[in-house]
Amino acid sequence: MNPREWLNQNSALTTVATVVLLICALGFAMCHLTKSSFSGTALSKSYYYDLVEGKVFGGPLLNVLPPIDGPNGPISDGDQQKKAGLRAYIFDCGGCSTDFEGMTLQEVEAAGARIGYLELFKQKALDAYSKFVASQNDENPRYQDINQIWVVIEGGKRMAQVPSKPGTYPKLTKAGSAKGTGYKKAAIALCPDGNLPQNCMPPQ
Repeated sequence: MNPREWLNQNSALTTVATVVLLICALGFAMCHLTKSSFSGTALSKSYYYDLVEGKVFGGPLLNVLPPIDGPNGPISDGDQQKKAGLRAYIFDCGGCSTDFEGMTLQEVEAAGARIGYLELFKQKALDAYSKFVASQNDENPRYQDINQIWVVIEGGKRMAQVPSKPGTYPKLTKAGSAKGTGYKKAAIALCPDGNLPQNCMPPQ
């Protein structure tokens, strides 16, 4: 039996293997991106940016997708009120030794770091994530469904640059678009020593 025939006859196992590899890849990426002065520490907090006040704050990392509630309440986007806490990806060439909580964009930059971009997910992706979390309690989760859920989640990921002034809702772009890719490339521009900057996390 050739490999193609085996895969066709064992599609369920193939799907399970695909999901396992995806989870492993996400875990590896998280470990790589968060390598900093907190290496070896179990991460439970991440940096967020409060759109209302225009300052960085710390919030939960696990089992939650942004946006989250900001410390100063919701922000207006036209005639809608939205959660103001967007995940902030802060990059530093100095080893992430600074705690950036409470800092404005200008103060982060004065400390030698940069807020590369902000991240949030559309409501459809948030609903899919809730479904994914709930599925973990199933005795026999349907792996094909889980795979589809992750596709929806990734499709709902949005990125933005820090607004020029507090109280302003940012313009969003798809994470996989050319503009989103540009945000990521600019965020991890090489340090003066030729190394990549580190993605900083708040004290855990």
